[in-house]
Amino acid sequence: MRYRIQFEKTDAMRFTGNLDLHSTLERTIRRANLPLAYSEGFNPRPKLVLADALSLGITSADEWLDCVMKIDTPAEDVLAALQHAAPPGILFRSATVIDDRAEKLPNLVHAARFEATLLDPAEGLEARVADFLAQPEVLREKTRKGRTRTYDLRALVFGLAVLPPDERGRQRVELHLSQGEGRTARPDDVLGALGLDPLRAILHRTAMEFRGEGESAAA
Repeated sequence: MRYRIQFEKTDAMRFTGNLDLHSTLERTIRRANLPLAYSEGFNPRPKLVLADALSLGITSADEWLDCVMKIDTPAEDVLAALQHAAPPGILFRSATVIDDRAEKLPNLVHAARFEATLLDPAEGLEARVADFLAQPEVLREKTRKGRTRTYDLRALVFGLAVLPPDERGRQRVELHLSQGEGRTARPDDVLGALGLDPLRAILHRTAMEFRGEGESAAA
């Protein structure tokens, strides 16, 4: 049976990379005594896929995974078992049984929202945001596998907004960014385009958005 599961990645997992997170989730499922299904062949792999890789150092309130298990168990029982077995830094929030023919999660991802908390004061933050949004294009270069290409970062930014300061008075910015294969805006790149140091910002993904107006991952 195929399950779609929502979870949070909190501070204790902030510096856990995508591959290690994948392994952690696999171990958690085993520790919950849930029989995860594996592919056939000489190198069996768990039938587990994350919706969208999260860069190192970013926490999230809205992560999703699909997995196939060799059981016919109600989703609420699967969720309870995972919650009991979860390690520090992972909070399981929901589980749903989905059709085996349902679209794969990575193909559904359309956008995501992030909050950036700035560790240093930034003068004229609202003006910087307004200036970026007013630009018809913001060209940047990206190098991958030895090849450099130019792309329009502005086209991948759906929205920016200055949020009220946090409880410690630190400035915050919300970033609404395109996500998905070949059309992803990195929060670090957007902060850099605003003249901010990405290494001096705490990033948190608050929501993931999926293809189709009003469509959720659990649909």
